[in-house]
Amino acid sequence: MTKISVIIPVYNVEAYLPQCIDSVLSQTFTDFELILVDDGSKDSSLVICQDYASKDIRVKVIHQDNSGVSTARNKGLASATGTWVTFIDSDDWVDEDFLENFCISLNPDADVICQGLKFIDHASESVKRERRFGSDMITAPDDEGKLARYDVLSFGVTVCKCFKMSVIKDFGILFDEKIAYHEDHIFTLEFLSHSKSIVTVDACGYNYRCGHNASSLSKRRHPCKNQVRAGQRMMKELRTIGTRFHLSDSYFKKIATFALSPKIGAVRMAFQDKISRAEMKEMLSPLSEFAKYYSPADKRYRLIKYLAKDPSGCSLYVFFLLFPKISKQ
Repeated sequence: MTKISVIIPVYNVEAYLPQCIDSVLSQTFTDFELILVDDGSKDSSLVICQDYASKDIRVKVIHQDNSGVSTARNKGLASATGTWVTFIDSDDWVDEDFLENFCISLNPDADVICQGLKFIDHASESVKRERRFGSDMITAPDDEGKLARYDVLSFGVTVCKCFKMSVIKDFGILFDEKIAYHEDHIFTLEFLSHSKSIVTVDACGYNYRCGHNASSLSKRRHPCKNQVRAGQRMMKELRTIGTRFHLSDSYFKKIATFALSPKIGAVRMAFQDKISRAEMKEMLSPLSEFAKYYSPADKRYRLIKYLAKDPSGCSLYVFFLLFPKISKQ
């Protein structure tokens, strides 16, 4: 059985794809398979994938009609044979020791292993900043507060993580194919809600490309209902994680603020179509979550926490009616 399955969803990235694939095939850790899932690319991405597969038996290519990033990743999971699985975005690349950094042989009891990433300026390919963890193990319950110390939950992307495949299979964890918005955060939070042990490593072998205009599976305008669904799913998993790992109130509120933000985005977008108070209230339901947990840094949004205490929703409705004017001040 392969140790690590590397899954890369691909969509119209011919300019970046060779660098991404070459970086995986150059790994110092060699016991892996590379699964490229083409999501109906209109450029030469599929041809590039097939060319690599013809030259290296570790490369597997799956083609599907354009169905979105969640479906693409699920197709990869269904085909994966590894004990572990990690994800890479097709317009990024990894250092040659990226897979080795996970140290999977040293962490057999871990459910997920996390490393950091470098934010790379597209024009110069220089490092803008890094997101690093310390080397540690976090077990449930996390009475030492390590999840908060390393701020693991706000780093919910699926890249930079190595997930144990048995947990995915045992609990039927998949990407939500109904949405392509925060789908990676939802997957990660759901996985962590079933995890007992999280390992962080002090390594930073992933290069996240910033400041380019590549056609992306996830960079789309997202319907209001998808944003609402994303907020609901993240809050659901966060409540489970909060109980399992004994999260502090302050850290729970921090992550809940992020999880509730998609609902705010949905309401702001919906107000362009002049929604009713009842429709707004349904999208933000339950208002009690905002009143209790929502604590954004922007003082204008902090008003929502207090206005949500009005169960009728009238106060919030007036706020969003006036929000365009408030934003311009």
